[in-house]
Amino acid sequence: MKKNVSIFVFIGFCLLSCHQDIKQKPVLHHVALTTPIKNGDVTTKHFSGFVKESEEISVGFRVGGVIEKLAVKEGDFVRQGQVIASLDSKDFQLNLDAAQIQYEQTQKEVGRMERMYQQNGMSGNDYEKALAGLEQLRIQLEQSKLNCEYTVLRAPVSGYIQQVNFRAGEMIGAGTAVVTLLDINHFEVETDIPASLYIRQADFSGFDCVSSQWPDKRFDLKWISINQKANGNQLYKVKFALPHEAQSVLTAGMNVEVNIHIQNNETVRNTFVVPESSVFQSEGGNSFVWLFNADSTVSRREVIVDRMLPGGALQIRQGLNGDERIVKAGVKALVEHEKVGVVETPSETNVGGII
Repeated sequence: MKKNVSIFVFIGFCLLSCHQDIKQKPVLHHVALTTPIKNGDVTTKHFSGFVKESEEISVGFRVGGVIEKLAVKEGDFVRQGQVIASLDSKDFQLNLDAAQIQYEQTQKEVGRMERMYQQNGMSGNDYEKALAGLEQLRIQLEQSKLNCEYTVLRAPVSGYIQQVNFRAGEMIGAGTAVVTLLDINHFEVETDIPASLYIRQADFSGFDCVSSQWPDKRFDLKWISINQKANGNQLYKVKFALPHEAQSVLTAGMNVEVNIHIQNNETVRNTFVVPESSVFQSEGGNSFVWLFNADSTVSRREVIVDRMLPGGALQIRQGLNGDERIVKAGVKALVEHEKVGVVETPSETNVGGII
């Protein structure tokens, strides 16, 4: 009997020792990594569009004002680039002159501040603020120049003036059709954009489209018009002129992807994009990411989220510099300074692992 008890005690001791060994063995978490993507000077938005015959084109100014001159009448044939109408540009010219004076004056002041900064007579923070202020004035100056150019309305394509909707001396709003242009020889592309882009028309820097049938062919588009009233889905219809060389490839009724390129301001250019899954919150509500260190450990870093982007990504305003490797999945299972394994997921078509 004593022998049996001794055997059971020995077996229990062995089981307890094995259990302790198993318990003490650390669990190695495996993670997938990604790299923050810095926003550049231009952001591109993608929309579904379709090709249709160009029949009537509503042509309007990109700024509002008083019509000073109408250079066409109904039935006239106009060539692409020909002047259709012009606005009274005196107010726009005054704004441009004021913006030019303010920019040049501030530029001289910043030049003096630069010399003070080089002589340690000014803090780096104050000098950077002065540079940022000068950049903002430069952008305002460029916008004033564009507004002056927008006071002249030119034909986006060649065609016939079918209808004239205003007379000289009348007030007109931005985007309102001044004339209707009949184009029977070209195609156009239509798409719908949300209100968030409708209010940023002045930042549009270019347009193009591509078809899934010919993904290697990209065609530049020319802005024609935008509806001033949203439809039931709160979207605004935009029309583009399709270049002549595209008509041998694209036909009416064909679906295309429309790309609208938008000039970013200074604030957006200094942000980074990361997958939504890479960001987690502390009990206090602050946002963090896990950094992957050289010794294969992870450490958390606080970030400030600017906004959520379409497609499951977040725009980070502060906390990243772009050269980090961060964990993009399984962030809630990790602890500070934990050693992890890496699951390599290389992809040439998914830079940054956003999708």
